[in-house]
Amino acid sequence: NISDFLTYDRTIEKFDMPNLKNFGKDVLYNNRMLKKLSLPSVETIGENFLYNNIKIEEFSAPKLTDISYNFLYFATALKKINIENVESIKDNFLYSNYFLEEFYAPKLKKLGSSFLCSNSRLININIENVKEIGDDFLSYNKVLKNIELPNVEIIGTNFLINNNAIKKIILPKVKIIQIFFLRNNTDLEIIELPNVEVILCGFLENNKKIKNINLPNVLEISSDFMAKNTILDTFVAPKLQTIQNDFLFNNQSLKQLYLPSLVSIGLNFLYYNNSLTNIDLPNIVEIGRDCLYWNNTITNIELSNLIKIKNGFMRLNENSLKRFIAPKLSIIPDKTFEFNKSLEYIELSKNEVEIKKFVLNNHPNREEIIEQLYDNHKWCANKAIYKKI
Repeated sequence: NISDFLTYDRTIEKFDMPNLKNFGKDVLYNNRMLKKLSLPSVETIGENFLYNNIKIEEFSAPKLTDISYNFLYFATALKKINIENVESIKDNFLYSNYFLEEFYAPKLKKLGSSFLCSNSRLININIENVKEIGDDFLSYNKVLKNIELPNVEIIGTNFLINNNAIKKIILPKVKIIQIFFLRNNTDLEIIELPNVEVILCGFLENNKKIKNINLPNVLEISSDFMAKNTILDTFVAPKLQTIQNDFLFNNQSLKQLYLPSLVSIGLNFLYYNNSLTNIDLPNIVEIGRDCLYWNNTITNIELSNLIKIKNGFMRLNENSLKRFIAPKLSIIPDKTFEFNKSLEYIELSKNEVEIKKFVLNNHPNREEIIEQLYDNHKWCANKAIYKKI
């Protein structure tokens, strides 16, 4: 077991130790001349092995089982590697390698962060038994078209970000999707996440091709879910309970939305959506600011369990919304229904109702609505429903 061997030696062109089984840290650190290396007996290698070797093209260690940090870091020229028995790879493996086209590690179970980050040529990969993947997995690879991960259970942040070639991905065992999952992948068309329970922010941001998503077990979705996807027309999540900010921001195609268990929505929910004509949220309790902002296609809203909404709900819905029923809602905050001119029927709590500024601002019958009082707090056909506070 040797460490610090030939560290900073930039002249060695040949290395032959066929019987050595273990390397410590910093071996051949910063070597710039070695082009081929075969280590037939090596089983373990310490951190920073061949760190910053920019000329090595082939590496073989068929008995190697564990790879430490910064292995072949910045080995930009590597084209061929044989580590078929490796089971664990730590962070920064082949970071900034530009030429490797195939990677085969069928026994690999755990993969650290920045695996082949910035590699731009990998087209084939076999890591079918991997169970855990760290951050920045294959980030900025733009040519890999197919990947199968049937056993992966944990994935890190920035998974396959900026990959524009993959069109289908299936992760049958993953339960948590970390931030920026497949961010800037514009061409993904099919995604299957049957056991995912939590999706963190930036999920599929800027995707342009997915038309429908079914998330049968998801419970929570964080901010920026599929932001700027303009063609998704169907979203199904029967167990989803919480949605944070900017859900489907700027989507213009959604027509079917199935969220029967949803309880809470953050701000900017379906902001700028102009295709959804019906919304059914039977268990929703709280809605954040500027939700359904600028929607001009929904005609009827009935939210039987809604208790709280924040400013700007259905703001700039000018001509479509005609009925709004929320029998448990008692406070209408600022700018709710602002610029709406089409409401014909509203039903709120039978208790006292408080109306904030700019509610129904620009509605032709706003003054009558606010001033007139009916005991049941209903307003129909231009007659008031609200109790003035």
